[in-house]
Amino acid sequence: MDQFTTFLIEEYPLQYEENRQLLSKALRLFRSGNVHNVYQDGTNIFGKVEVGSSTYHTLIDTDMGEFSRCSCDTSSLCPHALAVYLTMWAKSEPITTLMEQWKAAKKDNVPTQQVYDESSLESWLQYLQSQYEHFRSTASTNHQISSIYYTYLPKVQLVAPKKGEIRQLFIVHAAIFCIEKMMEEADQHPPQYVRDMILRVIDVLEEQSKSLAHHALSFQLDTLLKESCEVVNQFFLKEDDFLNEKFFVVEYMWKTVYQKRNWMGTVRKDIAELTSFPASILNIHLLLLLKKEEEALQWIKRDRIRYGPFIFHWLRMLSKTGAWSQMAKLVDGALSSVIDYILAEGIYNKKRQLSSYLLKLLTSLAKETGNDEPYIYAMEKLLPYSFTEYEWYLYETKEYRKWMELHLFLGFDWNALDSYRLKMIQKEAPSVLLPFYHRGVEEKINERNRKSYKEAVRLLKKLLAIYKKEKKLSYWDAYFPELANRTKRLRSFQEELKRGKLLP
Repeated sequence: MDQFTTFLIEEYPLQYEENRQLLSKALRLFRSGNVHNVYQDGTNIFGKVEVGSSTYHTLIDTDMGEFSRCSCDTSSLCPHALAVYLTMWAKSEPITTLMEQWKAAKKDNVPTQQVYDESSLESWLQYLQSQYEHFRSTASTNHQISSIYYTYLPKVQLVAPKKGEIRQLFIVHAAIFCIEKMMEEADQHPPQYVRDMILRVIDVLEEQSKSLAHHALSFQLDTLLKESCEVVNQFFLKEDDFLNEKFFVVEYMWKTVYQKRNWMGTVRKDIAELTSFPASILNIHLLLLLKKEEEALQWIKRDRIRYGPFIFHWLRMLSKTGAWSQMAKLVDGALSSVIDYILAEGIYNKKRQLSSYLLKLLTSLAKETGNDEPYIYAMEKLLPYSFTEYEWYLYETKEYRKWMELHLFLGFDWNALDSYRLKMIQKEAPSVLLPFYHRGVEEKINERNRKSYKEAVRLLKKLLAIYKKEKKLSYWDAYFPELANRTKRLRSFQEELKRGKLLP
C-alpha cells in the first residue's frame, strides 16, 4: 500500500488540473457507493466499479503502479482504479489521511526557480541535467521510466520560457532529453513497456513541433534552431535498439521546422563520411526531402530488408504531404523491399498488421494516380496476410473465378462465407461456385450427423440447379451416382437424399 501511495503522489501531483479532476471523479465514485467486491490478493488489489449500466473491473499492482489496469482500457490511471484504491485504503485508515499526504506533497512538487539562459540551448541541456539529477535522487526507483514522463517532464515544462517559439523549442528538447534517459534505464524494464513510454513522450514532442512550425521562419530563432538541428541529428545518429522510435523525432523536426531552412544539403555534407546505419537512414530521409528519389532508391537497394520499417515512414510522409509522384517512384523502386521485410517478420499478427498498413497506403496512391498495379502486386505477394483485402478486391471487381480460387487455395470455412456474396455470384456467374459446392458437400458428409447431412443435400440441390442452368447435366449424371454409391452405408444420409427427392 505504501509503495502505491508513493507512486500515486509522485506520478499524479495535484498541482495539475487533470490530476485534481481524476481525484474528484474517483472520490465521487467512492462516496456514491459505486465500488464493490474490493479485496487484496498478494500485491494486487481487485475491485468492480458500476457506472450506469456498465461495470468496470480493475486490478491495481501495488508494487508496479504503472502496470495497474481497468477494463475501461484507459492507458493511465483511471477514476475507476483510483476509486477502488480509495475503498481499500478506507478499510484501514481515514481517506483524509491520504488526502493530507497528497496535498502536502504538492508543495514539494513546485519546480525550482528558472536558472538557465533562454538564448542558449547548451544552457537548457545543463539545466535539464541538473533537474534530472535532483529528480533521480528523490524519485522511486521502481517507477523510474514512468516517473520521467508523469513527473519530471511536466515539472520542467512548468519552467519553460514564456515566449511562444522559444518555449516550444525548449519543451521539444526536454522531451528528447527524457527519451535519452528512458533509453539509459531500458535494461531494467520490459522492452515493449519502454517503447510505449518513449512513444508517449514523442506525442508531446510532435505537438510542440507543430506549434513551433508557425515560428520557424523567425530570424531570431536562427542560432537556436541550428544548434537544435545538430542536437537532434546527433541524437538520432547514436546506434541503439530504439532507432525506429527515434526516427519519429527526426521526421517531425525536419518536416515542421528544419526543412523550412533548406539545411538538407548542408547536413548531408556533414554526415557524408559516416558509414553507420543511422547515418544512411538520415541521408535517405534528406534525399527524399530534396526530392531526389532515384538517389534515395540507390541507397535503399543496398540493404533491402533492413530499410523496410523506414520505408513505411517515408511512404506515410509522402502520402500525408500529397507528394504522389514521389511516392509512386518510391513504391516502384522499393515495394519489393517492404514486402520482403514484412514476410521476414516472425510473428503472424505483426505480418498481418504491417500488410494491412502497407495496403492502406497503396490504396491512397491508387486513388490519386489511377494505377492499382502496385496494390494488386502487394496483395498477391503478401498472401495469406493480405487475404482480407485481396478477397474484398476480387469480389468488388467481379473477379469471381479468382475469388473462388483464392478461397479454395487458402482453405475456407463454409459456414463463414458471406451468404449475400454467394447469392450475387450465383446470380452473375453460377459456374464459379461449382467447386465450392462440391467441397462443401464432402465436408458436410464427413461431419457424420443428421444436421450436416441435411445441409449436404441442400448443397447438392444447388449443384443440380447450376448444372441445369449451365446445360451441363452430363457432369451431374457422372457425379451423383458415384456419390450415392460411395455413401450407401451412411443410412441417415441416404434417408436425407430420399427425403430431398434426389433418390427414388
